[in-house]
Amino acid sequence: MILFISSFARSHECAAAVEAATREKTLLQTSLRAAIPVLREQEFAAVVIDESVVEAQSDSAELLLENLGPAAPVFINLAIRGTERMVEEVRAALRRRKQEHEAASRHATAELHSQLASDLTGLLLAAQVALKSTGLSAEGQQRLSAVCELAEKLKNRLDPRGRG
Repeated sequence: MILFISSFARSHECAAAVEAATREKTLLQTSLRAAIPVLREQEFAAVVIDESVVEAQSDSAELLLENLGPAAPVFINLAIRGTERMVEEVRAALRRRKQEHEAASRHATAELHSQLASDLTGLLLAAQVALKSTGLSAEGQQRLSAVCELAEKLKNRLDPRGRG
């Protein structure tokens, strides 16, 4: 969903153009003060903010920015920008947001992978050391061997090239 903040005479037309071009539901608010509670209640992919509204209500601008959440802010000047140019800026902001989200997801996945591989290596080493210790019953050795085998399988699944 996209939040569109503008009091410009053509703001309904511009919001409709954004909605049609992005296929994202677009909610129009005519003031920053009205937009802030909406931002607190819902999550938006982007927030399109007409610069003239920011200039007229500068006291609310900082509070609005604090409440953006994960939304990509898009500042525009509807008095000088054409609708097509504005739509392209919104599309570009949505693409950037998507790329940033994907990069963060890849990073989190890699971090989790690394932590799991490290813990698994520790488990495997501890089990192998325990297997070499004296005084283990045959049943204990079988169980530890099964743990080693399972840990090795999991390690190979995490990194089939054997680097993990």
